[in-house]
Amino acid sequence: MNASAVNFIAAWPLLGDAVIAAIVLGFTLAWLGVYIVERRMVFVAAAVTQVAGAGVALGYFLAIAFDWPLDPLAVAAFLTTAAMALLAGGSQNRPRDAWVGAVFAAASAMTLLLESQIVVEAHDIHAILFGSAVLVGPGDLALAGAICLAVMAVQIAGRQGFGFAGFYPTAARVQGLPVMQLNLVLFLSFGLVVGIGSRALGAMPVFAFAVLPPLAALALARNFATALALAAGLGALTGGGGYFLAFVLDQPVGATQSALGCGLWLLALFVAKFRSA
Repeated sequence: MNASAVNFIAAWPLLGDAVIAAIVLGFTLAWLGVYIVERRMVFVAAAVTQVAGAGVALGYFLAIAFDWPLDPLAVAAFLTTAAMALLAGGSQNRPRDAWVGAVFAAASAMTLLLESQIVVEAHDIHAILFGSAVLVGPGDLALAGAICLAVMAVQIAGRQGFGFAGFYPTAARVQGLPVMQLNLVLFLSFGLVVGIGSRALGAMPVFAFAVLPPLAALALARNFATALALAAGLGALTGGGGYFLAFVLDQPVGATQSALGCGLWLLALFVAKFRSA
């Protein structure tokens, strides 16, 4: 065992909660991200992660400026689920681009404006936007784990229904499936996990988990079920492996996780191209 691995194990009491949270959230977000990517809603994921960052900043601002005892995590989760319902709830395939752009711009401006007003918590907000190695506590891990477990239980139980309603809505209605309800559950699940993940790990790695592993999986998989499983595995690898690489290389965690996800995607494209040749 090399020195880097030994040092990483020694630092586990400090980093363990964050690493496990990254693995769990990477797994769940990548699974849900397959639907987002395949339905051409990647910009929705970008807008919703930006809303999550704005929600955390708003939570801090209200607590400091008005002494309101609001948990930034609760504010972020509420805003992301509401934004996801607004953007995607009324569309069979993808929401209107103008709405998505407006939400992204408004959330970005809101985050920057609130950050300039919150001097005391500026470091926390920066960590929430870009990721931190020590931001996750036992309570954050327990909450994220419980939510991801519940979301994955629903996803696995209704996997065929979610896919059928998402990609073949007309045929699904003929078969009697509740297309609107299935889409709403999927979108709200994604918004909720994004809100929890952004508070625990940062908006940038959360967006990377939701997009890069699904892209890699869809490039390699020969069917949708395989893509879901492969994306979830790559998402977990991106989350946990990114923490390890960041520790070894002494680099920012969120950026390292995103870079690892990008590397896995490029590798998947190369393998797919080689296989087709």
